[in-house]
Amino acid sequence: MLVVGIRKCLIITSRRCVHHDNGQIMTRKNIRPKTSGIIVTGDEVLKGQVLDTNSYFLCKNLYKMGIKVMSISKVPDDLNVISEKVKDYSNKYDYVLTTGGIGPTHDDITFEAVAKAFDDELVYHSELVKIVKNFYKTDDINHPGLKMAKIPKTANVTFGFDPITNKKAFYPNVSVKNVFMFPGVPILCERLFNFTKNQLFSSNQKFHLKELYLSSNEDLIVNELNSAVKKFQNVLFGSYPKYFHSYYNVKITIESVDESETVNAHEYLRRIIPEKYQIDYDGDPFSDKLNKMKKLNNDKLNETYEKLERDLLAGKKKNSNDIFIYFDGSINSTVLLHIMATIYEKNYTDKQSMNCIYLEKNIKINSYVNETVKNYNLNLLKLNRDNFIHFAKSHGNILIVIGVRKTEPNSSEILKSFNGVNFINPLFDWNYSDLWNVTRNLYLPYCNLYDEGFTTINDVHGKPNPYLKTVGPRSDLIYYKKAHELQDNSLEHFT
Repeated sequence: MLVVGIRKCLIITSRRCVHHDNGQIMTRKNIRPKTSGIIVTGDEVLKGQVLDTNSYFLCKNLYKMGIKVMSISKVPDDLNVISEKVKDYSNKYDYVLTTGGIGPTHDDITFEAVAKAFDDELVYHSELVKIVKNFYKTDDINHPGLKMAKIPKTANVTFGFDPITNKKAFYPNVSVKNVFMFPGVPILCERLFNFTKNQLFSSNQKFHLKELYLSSNEDLIVNELNSAVKKFQNVLFGSYPKYFHSYYNVKITIESVDESETVNAHEYLRRIIPEKYQIDYDGDPFSDKLNKMKKLNNDKLNETYEKLERDLLAGKKKNSNDIFIYFDGSINSTVLLHIMATIYEKNYTDKQSMNCIYLEKNIKINSYVNETVKNYNLNLLKLNRDNFIHFAKSHGNILIVIGVRKTEPNSSEILKSFNGVNFINPLFDWNYSDLWNVTRNLYLPYCNLYDEGFTTINDVHGKPNPYLKTVGPRSDLIYYKKAHELQDNSLEHFT
């Protein structure tokens, strides 16, 4: 991140902001944002054996709620260490969230540590005892699972409700004072937070954020950014380089608890930063998909969307469990997936994950596939070619949606392999440029191999397209343009 001023792009003067005794910022409206601290417990996290995604999830969602995360600590499975950290954070922040250490094993000690922090004792909670016994199907009072029913005596339990089904959560959040304990397993942590967040956390503030995306490097806009920092002293500015991003080089963030300040600062930067550096970019291409698609006014895209929607509904495939999307990480399947997601958003109200069949061919695209699963909330079924055909033919009630274009050299062979399979192929008449026009104008993420000169990515032995070769700063290296810069569609498959 570019350093402007001291370490952060923030200047505060006594005229407009003052500091609370504990170092928290008071805005000029005398409203202090609620603060929080996150404690991640677990030896496995500190050893690098498990990736902590919980703190990222919590930070992102607390920010949306207007709650400022002030600190994150990762601590070992040590009773005294956890207890001291809980006590410290509880005194400093409005909310403390812990993740991990809830379970039946010896190192699940979060309940005990929180009890110790507040000079409390552990007792069996009658409702939790019933839940645990039912889950483990046991009446044994010595069953290790009952450890999850033994909580601090002064604790509150909050079950929350599934926002989709409105059903009561299976297991509650346990809290003592301002300390809220969440599971360490990411899917359980995320689910319980979503079920209980509106009951547990509130804020009298909201953070107003705007972003500006640039094609230039940071050093070219330092003067403009310094000018904005000086002019808008109640606004937090951030500058974040993004190396090898498909769409931009630098993201500028403009943030304040005062919406008008944020808007004015954003407009000021738009005026003083050279227009040639500013680019249009949608940082959230997954929201409001249908309206964004319509605004493109792309005839081919609109026709494909409307026909595919009619085919799905006319075929009475209203149960999304019966539909599978063939996804291989290619630009074809990237566009197809987004069209399907748009149809789902409009027509399928069951909120279930889209089913995708992924034929793992090239390990280089796995990271992109994993990100796509998260972005679209996919239910991914990994198969090889033989298993895929067997699966499709043995499940006669399902519909496979594929994206094979007639301009592909082996399209006829691919389509023949689907004989006996119930499928539709909505991208058959699309060409290479059609795909990239939609992808780039909707700002869809795509496999980064396309930015390295590859125009096809499914061949594990594939190479960059020689027609994208270009000149770079070093004569001893070979440089390639990005795939979308290919001018002649007929050269797509020259590798």
